[in-house]
Amino acid sequence: MEAVPGQTLVHLVQDTLYNLRNEDNSNLVYSSIVAFLLMVLLQRFYRHRAMLCYGMPVMTHPPQGRPWPFLGHALNFLSYRPWDLLMSWHNLYGPIVCFDLLGSTMFSLASPSLLKLVLQSKIQSVKKDISNTMKHFIVILGTGIVTSENQSWIKQRLKMSHPLRVEVLEMIPRQTLLAVQRWMTKLDAACETQESVEVGSSLRHLTLQVISGTFLSLSAEESDSTFAKMYLPIVDESNLRVWHPYRAYLFMLPVFWKYLWNVHNLNRYVSHLIRVRWLVRQQERINGGSVRTQDILDGVLKAHEKEFPHQMNLPEMAVRQFRDEMKTFMLAGHETSAAMMTWTLYELLANTAIMQRVSEEGASLFARNVDWSRAGADELPSNDQLKHLILSEACLRVSLTAFATHLENRVSLDDVLTCPILKGIFEKILCRSNRCATNG
Repeated sequence: MEAVPGQTLVHLVQDTLYNLRNEDNSNLVYSSIVAFLLMVLLQRFYRHRAMLCYGMPVMTHPPQGRPWPFLGHALNFLSYRPWDLLMSWHNLYGPIVCFDLLGSTMFSLASPSLLKLVLQSKIQSVKKDISNTMKHFIVILGTGIVTSENQSWIKQRLKMSHPLRVEVLEMIPRQTLLAVQRWMTKLDAACETQESVEVGSSLRHLTLQVISGTFLSLSAEESDSTFAKMYLPIVDESNLRVWHPYRAYLFMLPVFWKYLWNVHNLNRYVSHLIRVRWLVRQQERINGGSVRTQDILDGVLKAHEKEFPHQMNLPEMAVRQFRDEMKTFMLAGHETSAAMMTWTLYELLANTAIMQRVSEEGASLFARNVDWSRAGADELPSNDQLKHLILSEACLRVSLTAFATHLENRVSLDDVLTCPILKGIFEKILCRSNRCATNG
């Protein structure tokens, strides 16, 4: 009778284990160590060969030190500033370098044209580092456009392109002017009472008011009293977990459960807004039209209406998807914009010469005989006129590049962040802050 191949393999394994158990244990230890080292060497060899096939410079002998098994170049990044380390590699090896980091193969691109090529033409080959880079922000990003890949990403981008490229640029100036006027009132009151103003916190609330008003039609009062109280603590804790990952496992502390409670409340709150808005839109469709002002959420729901024709209630899966999209846009436009403006204002207040030039540049376009604390959006200079705010744009761009954090995780809202109207309105913040600083 012939032996069955499966049974033969089982017997072979059993015999091998029996022999190892009855031999000297030191041989087993030595064999395990040799096998482990051989596996590491083979893994590095095949990875290195694969990168050479693509013409990628692999950081096997960088000046800062050789990579370690499994750790890769992690010790290099701990010893040197990541930006300086990567730039030194690019200066030596070119615009594309490949390196190992904690068992993962990483690529760094230092060429805008190559980055544009990857993100536009080769996006299907890009794998996002969700488990590491985006780990602590996944409660906000969810399955939105930032974390999606391949066909899901293409579909979401097509659906969101029109509301973000056209409609948002028409809504941002009005919402921004209203938010700045509220802050002007706060700064005037601080000048009268000689009280200090927390600029960073104020700008975080300001940008959140602008974005929540543009995307969800929330009033400033509702944004501060409900949305901000749930959303901002989540972002703060997520930022802390980036630098202190152990905080994600401190379930014995109240902050751990408060974080989960805020996430739950935020999801429920945004989902409720989406369900109500969808129902309102269906009622408007039945009644033959609407006279209310449309926002970005309306544009997003409109882009998906053909998928759910004549349904009065959205499926739960669709509600979760739209909810994650809205939260993604909040994170994308809020944190980066607030950090950019905070650091710009900080640097300008520390440099009176540049502050004066920026103020003069703004005064050349904004009429001095207009009370900008009460002006309407129709009184703002045109986009073509605001393009002459060259120094202002330079200050914002430098701050965005040098100080704003987590840029690699953000949705591409460059048209919003560098919107000429937004730059122009920021001039009024600088002028008012400069007057307060002079009087104080």
